[in-house]
Amino acid sequence: MLSRLPSYYFESRSTNPKDRVAKLGWLSAHQNHQELLYNGNPNLILIGDSIVKNIKFYDSVWKKFFGKFGVVNCGIGGDSTQNVLWRSRNLVFPNSIKYVFVHSGTNNLEKICLLKL
Repeated sequence: MLSRLPSYYFESRSTNPKDRVAKLGWLSAHQNHQELLYNGNPNLILIGDSIVKNIKFYDSVWKKFFGKFGVVNCGIGGDSTQNVLWRSRNLVFPNSIKYVFVHSGTNNLEKICLLKL
């Protein structure tokens, strides 16, 4: 059954880190995250797409799961897995970091599905 699927079905660009510097405001957001990491003393980094970026608006979730940590939220809306990988590789993490929370892939789904149609 799998042999009948086209070859592009098994190919993935999501494992290749890629920036989004052409997107207005993306690089400045990335640089702002680096500054927050440098100037703060975080124990936890959240990195990912808009789901991560906007989690701060859910006060009960934020307090329950992240409130006891010094957190830097490095979420950027619209990022795909390859963008999160690029940013992960291009951030300098301070020694205070104990945990890293990564969420990505949501923005890859639509692109993959459209390619296969």
